[in-house]
Amino acid sequence: MISHLFFADDNLFFFQNKKSEGEALKRILRSYEEASGQQVSLAKSELSFSGNVEEEEKQEMVGILGMKTVMQHDKYLGLPTLIGRAKKAVSHN
Repeated sequence: MISHLFFADDNLFFFQNKKSEGEALKRILRSYEEASGQQVSLAKSELSFSGNVEEEEKQEMVGILGMKTVMQHDKYLGLPTLIGRAKKAVSHN
């Protein structure tokens, strides 16, 4: 199942690391390009994986989507992507 968050020109997609889901996301991005006349910049796009994904599986998804990998996204829309236990401190900054 693919889930998403859209904000202006930034998007986050969440999906299981399955070949079929990577291929589905690629089709969705291509359909968006065709419908909107805009181009998705895969060179500026990034993949982030959970800790239980093997390196070989990561490389397969990189091959499908043509995106680079990052360990984690530090911030998204000015907010940290990983908060941990200090939720009050983050919400007050």
